[in-house]
This record gives sequence, structure tokens and C-alpha cells, in this order.
Amino acid sequence: MVQFLASFLSEPLGYYSVAAAALLLFLALALVPPSPRGRFFEWAFLAASVVALFANRWPAFRWPRSIAPDEGQWVACALKAVVDFAPWRGFDATTVGPLTCDVLTVPVIFGAPITFFSTRVIGACLMAGSMCALYYTVKWTYGERIGRLAIVPPVALLSLTKHEDFIHYSSEHLSIFLTSVALAGSAFIASNAGSRRKRMVACVIAGLCLGSAGFAKLQALPIAAVALVCLLAGIFLSARAEKRATRVELAVLLLSLCAVPIAIFTSLWLTAEVNDAVIAYLKMAAIYPASGKPVGLPFFFSEVKEYAAFLLCSLAVVLFGAATLGRKINYSPLPGWASATSILLLLASFFAIYKPYRSYPHYLLFSIVPVSFWVANVLGLLRSAGRWEKWGTPASIVYIVLFVSMIAWGALPGQFAKIKMALAVKPGQMSAQAAAIARYANRGDWVAVWGWAPDFYVQTGTIMAPREPQTERQIQQSPYRDYFRERYLSDLRRHPPRVFVDAVAPGAFGYDNPEAHGLKSFPELDSLIQDGYVLKENVSGVRIFVAKPKP
Repeated sequence: MVQFLASFLSEPLGYYSVAAAALLLFLALALVPPSPRGRFFEWAFLAASVVALFANRWPAFRWPRSIAPDEGQWVACALKAVVDFAPWRGFDATTVGPLTCDVLTVPVIFGAPITFFSTRVIGACLMAGSMCALYYTVKWTYGERIGRLAIVPPVALLSLTKHEDFIHYSSEHLSIFLTSVALAGSAFIASNAGSRRKRMVACVIAGLCLGSAGFAKLQALPIAAVALVCLLAGIFLSARAEKRATRVELAVLLLSLCAVPIAIFTSLWLTAEVNDAVIAYLKMAAIYPASGKPVGLPFFFSEVKEYAAFLLCSLAVVLFGAATLGRKINYSPLPGWASATSILLLLASFFAIYKPYRSYPHYLLFSIVPVSFWVANVLGLLRSAGRWEKWGTPASIVYIVLFVSMIAWGALPGQFAKIKMALAVKPGQMSAQAAAIARYANRGDWVAVWGWAPDFYVQTGTIMAPREPQTERQIQQSPYRDYFRERYLSDLRRHPPRVFVDAVAPGAFGYDNPEAHGLKSFPELDSLIQDGYVLKENVSGVRIFVAKPKP
């Protein structure tokens, strides 16, 4: 059955049929009135949202190489984490924390390999989990009906988009999931609906998530900080009669918040990598924005058309809601908390997108949950003001049609050729360079790649001998280039690679000038390779060296 379904989905007609049916089922269930008799329809709705996301992303799962330059880095680090799990000793994921790569090792627990397929499935799971967290955040604040409508726009966006930066495994996925789950925990506590035990569980989960966010990606810290403030506000907003219970909740939250940072710092201390982590993760992050340019307002409306449609529709709903409500907003404590939280999260997400001074479209992912929560608050306030009962189902239909049609209008043009190509490619198909490397290195062998080509590790299933998946920091001028070069040589001596690849070649990503960026630009490394390795192949400029036999 599974084989037949996979074969059916490999044909364009099969894919489009299943993808469209899954999305339509999700949208139909969004309009079903909540049932007081059980949670069947609620679970069916959430399951439909996950199925719609996975069914529409099927072609991206199949693509055997990196969809974007960063994706191969995280998979290569995950392959190394299986061998050496210690952060910043086994692997250094450069601009992201170790947890972003650690989560990709989950398939190993079940005896499955780490591949681009498994990586994108995990990324889709994280985004689907974020959508479920957003649903419960809104449900615990404004009810199930508004909760369903709240996740229609983001699920439609994430399902219909085929933009490269939105469908590959992104460094934002884990931090979005962590902050979204923490937001759901905050809403549960602020709603004051659960028992003392459930509130403790919510504090533990929210604390662990927020404490982990900075080790997924530093860029998410502003969002995590706002989520923490709103969580504390939720605890005091719903404070029980016993002050002791509130103090216990705060203590549990603090311990949970510190658990992951303490565990990682302990690992760094035991492996003597504290200084290395400070330089590689904190100091390099501090100088990163200096080499970029501030992004302007057009970035949000021009880079990804379907995202621009999502954002414009959200603005339209908010403005319509503001005009309809006028001054008749009667804030009770919970909606007031939710509205303030949505605005603060929105500002924090836009700051996180703006601060790195890079117009990378995948940064826009940070704003999807905050924007959706912002819109949900407007819908919730309309309902609280009694306007929802007046318009009812027709308003829901107009809302859904508006978002889905505009997002589809931005996403669908130009994607058919991409989907056809992705469905036609053979899973596991290697590039010519990777196939050449595989002739000299078996899966699990140590390999080193100079340049920006982490795909070679993933396609061949080899393990990177250095701790970095690409050598930008050894090539680019910076105050710490000599430090990273010395560390690179130390890694090669610690794990002598069976194969060394000079991937700086014409047409290569990032570094394509062998004279300026190749081995000759690093004399000590060039000498090491010339002494211990033999050039075996040159594939389109990519040189493959194999270690000389030991005497």
C-alpha cells in the first residue's frame, strides 16, 4: 500500500489530486462548528492540517540535494553529531546552535539514515507542531472556532509555497517550534483553566523550550525574551489565591529555563570548549551584522510573493477589524494579555528579521506565527464584541477564501515546472562530484571538504573530519580567521580524512576562484595535503585527493 501511494504521488496528476484534496479537507473542517460532545472533530482538524502540509510538500521531500545552500550544513553536522555529540567539539554549525542539528539525528533512534528526505520531514513536523501550538494558544484564549480560523492562513502559506527558502529545512524551524510551544504554555497558564498539576507541566515545557531557543538560533532570542515576559505576566494574571502556589510555579519555571543552558555549559566545561563556543557562536555573531546592509520595508513585500499576499491579507483583516470595532473594545484580562502579547511578539519577530542586516527570505518565517496570532486577536475581539454572531459562517468563508486565493495567486505561477522536475528525479541520485568522492570513501569514512559544498558529505554519507561543514571562516578575512585556520588543521590531525576535497571551483557556490580561495590561499593546509595526499580526480574543477598509504 505504501509503495503504491509513493508511486502514485510520483506522478504529477497523483500529486496534485492528493495535495488539493488534503488542503480542501482541511479548509472544510475549519468551517465545522465546534462539537460539545467530544474532541473528534478537533483532532480530525489538526490531523488534516498536518496531512495538508505534508501532501503539498511531497516533491520537496524527494529532492536528493540541497534546496538552498544552508540546508546541507545542518545535515552534515547531524551526521557528525552521531559520531561526536559534544557541542562545538564534534561539530560547529557556525551561525546556528547545536540543537538545530541535534534534532536531525532522530531517525538514527529508529535505525533510519540521516538524509535530505528525513531532514525535510523533520522540518515539516516542526512547522506542523508550531501550527498546532498556535491553534491551542488561540483556543485557550478565544475558543475553538477562532483557533481553527487562526491557523488557516499560515497552513495555507506553508502548504502552497514552493519558494526554496520556505520549503527546505531551515535554521528557523526549531526555534519557531520552541517559541510557539512556549506561547501555547503561556496561554494555558493565563487562561487559568487547568489544575495545579497541569499548570506545573505547562511551566516545565515552556521553560525548557525558552531555555533551548538560544541554542537553536541566537536570532530567536528577542522572540524568546518576549515570550518569557508574557509567560511571567500570564502567571501573575492568573495567580491563585495561595501566593505559595505562584512562587512554586515561578521556581519551577526558573529551574526549567536553566536546565538546557546548564547542561550545554557543563558539556563545554568537560570538553574544554567554552572558549571555542564563545568565539565561534557569540563573538562571530556580534560581528556578523557589520558586513551586511539593513533591510527595508520592500523586503517584506517583494522577496516571496505568497508571503507578501499573506501579510497584505493580514493587514486588511486587522484594519477591517479596527474599523469595525472602533472604540467599542472592552478588554477583559485574558484578551488584554493576548493582544499585548501578539503586538510584542510581532515587534520582536520583525526585529529578529531586521537585525542581521541580511535580506534572506527564510528569515521571514520568524514572523508567520506572530502575524497569525495578531490576526487571531482581531477575530477574537470581534467575537467578544458580539460581531461574530452577527456575521457567522459567511464571514468565515470570506476570510478563508481571501487568504487562500491570494496566497495561491502568489505561489502557483511558475511552480509547475519545479514540481515536475522534483517528481521525476530519482531519490538518492548523486552529483558527478559526489559520485567521484564515493569511489574513494565509504559511508562513515572521515572526509574533509574545502570550500562551500556540505552536500558532498550528505550525498556520500561520509563524516566531516573538521567540525565545520564549510570553510567560510577559514577563507573570509575576519579578526578570528587565523584562529579558525589553526583549529581546522588541529581537526584534520585529530581525524585524518581518507579523502580531501578542494571544492573551490568555477561555478561553485560562494567560492569559485581557486587562486584566491583554494588550497593555495592557505599555505599550511596546502603543504599538509601535498605531503600526505595524492590527487586522484578533477571533476569540473573539484579536486579529489586520497590519503597516501601509511608506511
